[in-house]
Amino acid sequence: MCEEFKRKVVKAWRTSASVGTVIELLGNSVDLESNGKCKKVKYLGINIFCDKAAFVEGWHVDYPTLGETVGKSLANGENSLLLKEICSSLRSHKKSMINEICASLLSAIMDLRKSQFKPNVIFIRHWDALTYLRKSERFKRERKEPSSEIEVAGCRGYFEDIPIFLLDECPTDCCIIDVAELGVLNRCRLNSGSQPYLKISITQIDDEMAEKVIAKNPKLLKDEESRERTPEAAKLDLRQKVILKALEKVRFEVQDRNAGLRLEFAD
Repeated sequence: MCEEFKRKVVKAWRTSASVGTVIELLGNSVDLESNGKCKKVKYLGINIFCDKAAFVEGWHVDYPTLGETVGKSLANGENSLLLKEICSSLRSHKKSMINEICASLLSAIMDLRKSQFKPNVIFIRHWDALTYLRKSERFKRERKEPSSEIEVAGCRGYFEDIPIFLLDECPTDCCIIDVAELGVLNRCRLNSGSQPYLKISITQIDDEMAEKVIAKNPKLLKDEESRERTPEAAKLDLRQKVILKALEKVRFEVQDRNAGLRLEFAD
Protein backbone atom coordinates (compact mmCIF):
# COMPACT_ATOMS: atom_id res chain seq x y z
CA MET A 1 0.00 0.00 0.00
CA CYS A 2 2.77 2.44 0.97
CA GLU A 3 4.85 1.59 -2.12
CA GLU A 4 1.87 2.14 -4.40
CA PHE A 5 1.26 5.49 -2.70
CA LYS A 6 4.90 6.49 -3.27
CA ARG A 7 4.67 5.53 -6.95
CA LYS A 8 1.62 7.77 -7.35
CA VAL A 9 3.41 10.66 -5.64
CA VAL A 10 6.43 10.34 -7.92
CA LYS A 11 4.30 10.04 -11.06
CA ALA A 12 2.23 13.15 -10.23
CA TRP A 13 5.37 15.10 -9.28
CA ARG A 14 7.12 14.19 -12.53
CA THR A 15 4.08 15.22 -14.56
CA SER A 16 3.47 18.54 -12.79
CA ALA A 17 6.99 19.82 -11.99
CA SER A 18 7.10 21.73 -15.27
CA VAL A 19 9.73 24.35 -14.46
CA GLY A 20 12.42 21.94 -13.33
CA THR A 21 11.70 19.61 -16.25
CA VAL A 22 12.04 22.44 -18.79
CA ILE A 23 15.32 23.58 -17.27
CA GLU A 24 16.65 20.02 -17.43
CA LEU A 25 15.59 19.74 -21.08
CA LEU A 26 16.74 23.13 -22.36
CA GLY A 27 19.26 24.32 -19.79
CA ASN A 28 21.72 23.04 -17.23
CA SER A 29 21.29 20.96 -14.10
CA VAL A 30 23.72 19.74 -11.44
CA ASP A 31 23.56 17.03 -8.81
CA LEU A 32 24.81 18.84 -5.71
CA GLU A 33 25.80 15.60 -4.03
CA SER A 34 28.87 15.63 -6.24
CA ASN A 35 30.25 18.83 -4.71
CA GLY A 36 29.05 18.56 -1.11
CA LYS A 37 26.74 21.60 -1.20
CA CYS A 38 23.50 19.81 -0.26
CA LYS A 39 23.70 20.79 3.41
CA LYS A 40 23.23 24.44 2.43
CA VAL A 41 19.94 23.76 0.60
CA LYS A 42 16.73 23.79 2.64
CA TYR A 43 14.13 21.05 2.39
CA LEU A 44 11.04 21.85 0.34
CA GLY A 45 7.82 19.88 0.45
CA ILE A 46 5.16 18.39 2.67
CA ASN A 47 5.30 17.39 6.34
CA ILE A 48 1.82 16.67 7.68
CA PHE A 49 -0.31 14.40 9.83
CA CYS A 50 -2.44 12.04 7.79
CA ASP A 51 -5.08 9.43 8.68
CA LYS A 52 -3.38 6.09 9.24
CA ALA A 53 -6.32 4.39 7.54
CA ALA A 54 -5.11 5.74 4.19
CA PHE A 55 -2.28 3.20 4.31
CA VAL A 56 -4.18 0.18 5.65
CA GLU A 57 -4.74 -2.49 3.02
CA GLY A 58 -8.43 -3.34 2.58
CA TRP A 59 -9.71 -0.50 4.77
CA HIS A 60 -13.39 0.24 4.16
CA VAL A 61 -12.63 3.87 3.25
CA ASP A 62 -10.51 4.40 0.12
CA TYR A 63 -8.07 7.26 -0.52
CA PRO A 64 -7.46 6.84 -4.27
CA THR A 65 -6.23 10.37 -5.03
CA LEU A 66 -4.02 10.99 -2.00
CA GLY A 67 -0.76 10.12 -3.79
CA GLU A 68 -1.65 12.27 -6.78
CA THR A 69 -2.62 15.19 -4.53
CA VAL A 70 0.64 15.01 -2.58
CA GLY A 71 2.71 14.74 -5.79
CA LYS A 72 1.01 17.73 -7.39
CA SER A 73 1.36 19.79 -4.21
CA LEU A 74 5.08 18.98 -4.08
CA ALA A 75 5.46 19.93 -7.76
CA ASN A 76 3.55 23.20 -7.30
CA GLY A 77 5.86 24.13 -4.44
CA GLU A 78 8.88 23.38 -6.61
CA ASN A 79 7.47 25.40 -9.53
CA SER A 80 6.78 28.33 -7.21
CA LEU A 81 10.27 28.30 -5.69
CA LEU A 82 12.11 28.04 -8.99
CA LEU A 83 10.00 30.71 -10.69
CA LYS A 84 10.53 33.05 -7.76
CA GLU A 85 14.30 32.57 -7.94
CA ILE A 86 14.27 33.05 -11.71
CA CYS A 87 11.88 36.00 -12.03
CA SER A 88 13.25 37.99 -9.08
CA SER A 89 16.67 38.06 -10.76
CA LEU A 90 15.52 39.44 -14.11
CA ARG A 91 15.67 42.98 -15.44
CA SER A 92 12.29 44.56 -16.10
CA HIS A 93 11.25 45.30 -19.66
CA LYS A 94 8.98 48.27 -20.35
CA LYS A 95 5.42 47.97 -19.03
CA SER A 96 2.58 47.44 -21.45
CA MET A 97 -1.12 46.72 -21.49
CA ILE A 98 -1.98 43.03 -21.51
CA ASN A 99 -3.48 43.34 -25.01
CA GLU A 100 -0.04 44.54 -26.20
CA ILE A 101 1.76 41.41 -25.02
CA CYS A 102 2.64 40.27 -28.54
CA ALA A 103 4.48 43.48 -29.41
CA SER A 104 6.09 43.70 -25.98
CA LEU A 105 7.23 40.09 -26.07
CA LEU A 106 8.62 40.48 -29.59
CA SER A 107 10.55 43.55 -28.44
CA ALA A 108 11.98 41.61 -25.50
CA ILE A 109 13.02 38.74 -27.79
CA MET A 110 14.82 41.16 -30.12
CA ASP A 111 16.59 42.85 -27.18
CA LEU A 112 17.85 39.52 -25.88
CA ARG A 113 19.00 38.37 -29.31
CA LYS A 114 20.90 41.64 -29.82
CA SER A 115 22.78 40.78 -26.64
CA GLN A 116 23.70 37.38 -28.14
CA PHE A 117 21.23 35.44 -26.00
CA LYS A 118 18.94 32.74 -27.37
CA PRO A 119 15.61 33.03 -25.51
CA ASN A 120 14.01 29.59 -25.34
CA VAL A 121 11.32 29.68 -22.63
CA ILE A 122 8.35 31.97 -21.93
CA PHE A 123 6.44 31.84 -18.65
CA ILE A 124 3.07 33.61 -18.24
CA ARG A 125 0.45 33.51 -15.48
CA HIS A 126 -2.69 34.95 -17.12
CA TRP A 127 -5.13 33.14 -19.39
CA ASP A 128 -5.93 36.51 -20.97
CA ALA A 129 -2.28 36.88 -22.00
CA LEU A 130 -2.39 33.47 -23.67
CA THR A 131 -5.61 34.43 -25.45
CA TYR A 132 -3.90 37.48 -27.01
CA LEU A 133 -0.83 35.44 -27.96
CA ARG A 134 -3.01 32.87 -29.72
CA LYS A 135 -4.42 35.61 -31.96
CA SER A 136 -0.94 36.45 -33.27
CA GLU A 137 0.35 35.03 -36.56
CA ARG A 138 3.59 34.37 -34.70
CA PHE A 139 1.84 31.87 -32.42
CA LYS A 140 1.79 28.20 -33.34
CA ARG A 141 0.20 25.34 -31.46
CA GLU A 142 2.94 23.00 -32.67
CA ARG A 143 6.48 23.35 -33.90
CA LYS A 144 7.33 22.79 -37.55
CA GLU A 145 9.61 19.90 -36.59
CA PRO A 146 7.60 17.35 -34.52
CA SER A 147 10.85 15.97 -33.07
CA SER A 148 11.46 19.32 -31.33
CA GLU A 149 8.11 19.41 -29.52
CA ILE A 150 8.32 20.21 -25.79
CA GLU A 151 6.26 17.47 -24.15
CA VAL A 152 6.00 19.06 -20.70
CA ALA A 153 2.84 19.83 -18.71
CA GLY A 154 1.80 23.45 -19.02
CA CYS A 155 3.18 24.04 -22.52
CA ARG A 156 0.45 25.92 -24.39
CA GLY A 157 2.09 26.52 -27.74
CA TYR A 158 4.94 28.51 -29.27
CA PHE A 159 5.57 32.20 -29.93
CA GLU A 160 8.42 32.77 -32.37
CA ASP A 161 9.03 29.02 -31.92
CA ILE A 162 9.65 29.56 -28.18
CA PRO A 163 7.54 27.36 -25.87
CA ILE A 164 4.98 29.15 -23.70
CA PHE A 165 4.15 27.87 -20.23
CA LEU A 166 1.04 29.03 -18.41
CA LEU A 167 1.62 28.57 -14.67
CA ASP A 168 -0.32 30.06 -11.76
CA GLU A 169 2.86 29.96 -9.68
CA CYS A 170 4.61 32.54 -11.89
CA PRO A 171 5.22 35.61 -9.65
CA THR A 172 5.28 38.07 -12.55
CA ASP A 173 2.97 38.61 -15.50
CA CYS A 174 5.42 37.25 -18.04
CA CYS A 175 9.10 36.47 -18.38
CA ILE A 176 11.26 35.26 -21.22
CA ILE A 177 14.65 33.66 -20.66
CA ASP A 178 17.62 31.95 -22.22
CA VAL A 179 17.51 29.21 -19.63
CA ALA A 180 20.89 27.77 -20.59
CA GLU A 181 22.66 31.08 -19.95
CA LEU A 182 20.56 32.31 -17.03
CA GLY A 183 21.80 29.74 -14.54
CA VAL A 184 21.83 26.19 -13.23
CA LEU A 185 19.23 23.96 -11.63
CA ASN A 186 20.64 22.32 -8.51
CA ARG A 187 19.15 19.12 -7.10
CA CYS A 188 20.22 17.07 -4.10
CA ARG A 189 20.29 13.29 -4.15
CA LEU A 190 18.32 12.11 -1.09
CA ASN A 191 18.23 8.34 -1.61
CA SER A 192 19.54 5.58 -3.86
CA GLY A 193 16.14 4.52 -5.24
CA SER A 194 14.54 4.94 -8.63
CA GLN A 195 13.72 8.58 -7.82
CA PRO A 196 16.79 9.79 -5.91
CA TYR A 197 15.69 13.41 -5.63
CA LEU A 198 12.59 12.76 -3.50
CA LYS A 199 12.40 11.60 0.09
CA ILE A 200 8.99 10.08 0.87
CA SER A 201 8.30 8.59 4.29
CA ILE A 202 5.27 7.39 6.25
CA THR A 203 5.94 7.10 9.99
CA GLN A 204 3.58 5.53 12.50
CA ILE A 205 3.18 7.38 15.79
CA ASP A 206 3.67 5.44 19.03
CA ASP A 207 3.25 6.78 22.59
CA GLU A 208 6.82 8.01 22.86
CA MET A 209 6.68 9.88 19.57
CA ALA A 210 3.22 11.26 20.40
CA GLU A 211 4.60 12.75 23.62
CA LYS A 212 7.45 14.39 21.72
CA VAL A 213 5.07 15.75 19.09
CA ILE A 214 2.75 17.20 21.74
CA ALA A 215 5.69 18.76 23.60
CA LYS A 216 6.69 20.57 20.40
CA ASN A 217 3.09 21.42 19.46
CA PRO A 218 1.10 22.24 22.64
CA LYS A 219 -1.79 23.36 20.43
CA LEU A 220 -2.54 19.65 20.00
CA LEU A 221 -3.91 19.69 23.57
CA LYS A 222 -6.97 21.36 22.06
CA ASP A 223 -9.45 19.62 19.79
CA GLU A 224 -10.73 20.85 16.43
CA GLU A 225 -13.20 23.11 18.22
CA SER A 226 -10.41 24.62 20.40
CA ARG A 227 -11.62 22.83 23.53
CA GLU A 228 -9.04 21.67 26.07
CA ARG A 229 -8.32 17.94 26.16
CA THR A 230 -6.05 15.70 28.21
CA PRO A 231 -2.60 14.56 27.02
CA GLU A 232 -3.98 11.00 26.85
CA ALA A 233 -6.77 12.10 24.53
CA ALA A 234 -4.29 13.97 22.36
CA LYS A 235 -2.00 10.92 22.21
CA LEU A 236 -4.93 8.65 21.31
CA ASP A 237 -5.79 10.95 18.43
CA LEU A 238 -2.20 11.04 17.19
CA ARG A 239 -1.93 7.26 17.24
CA GLN A 240 -4.68 7.18 14.62
CA LYS A 241 -2.44 9.17 12.29
CA VAL A 242 0.92 8.91 10.56
CA ILE A 243 3.52 11.53 9.78
CA LEU A 244 3.64 11.92 6.02
CA LYS A 245 6.68 13.57 4.46
CA ALA A 246 7.38 14.20 0.78
CA LEU A 247 10.53 16.30 0.54
CA GLU A 248 13.17 17.46 -1.90
CA LYS A 249 16.12 19.85 -2.03
CA VAL A 250 16.19 22.02 -5.14
CA ARG A 251 17.18 25.55 -6.12
CA PHE A 252 18.03 27.65 -9.15
CA GLU A 253 21.40 29.37 -9.10
CA VAL A 254 21.39 32.49 -11.28
CA GLN A 255 24.65 33.08 -13.16
CA ASP A 256 23.75 35.80 -15.67
CA ARG A 257 20.67 37.86 -14.87
CA ASN A 258 20.91 39.58 -18.26
CA ALA A 259 19.82 36.34 -19.97
CA GLY A 260 16.14 37.13 -19.47
CA LEU A 261 13.56 39.87 -19.14
CA ARG A 262 10.52 40.35 -16.92
CA LEU A 263 7.37 41.82 -18.50
CA GLU A 264 4.67 43.47 -16.42
CA PHE A 265 1.24 44.62 -17.51
CA ALA A 266 -0.12 48.03 -16.59
CA ASP A 267 -3.36 48.09 -14.59
